[in-house]
Amino acid sequence: MTKPLVFSYKDYEDLKAKVDEQTFTIMRLKEQNTDLRLELDKYEQLVQVIDTQQKTINTYGKIFKMQEAELKALRGETDASGVD
Repeated sequence: MTKPLVFSYKDYEDLKAKVDEQTFTIMRLKEQNTDLRLELDKYEQLVQVIDTQQKTINTYGKIFKMQEAELKALRGETDASGVD
């Protein structure tokens, strides 16, 4: 003889409460994940700006050195190493 299936409202409510809690936890985690991804995107954009600025600084440094060398050549000056 098999036992009849008994439905327990208490067990159902307990399980439903756990599922609801897990659902809200997952939603909060997804929101935090989205926020972190947005922050990472901002950080990556800032790194790109800084890299671009550094390249610009390096380029201007090279230009200034070439201009200084050209001015020395026009003045007929030599550097400390004795090379024109």
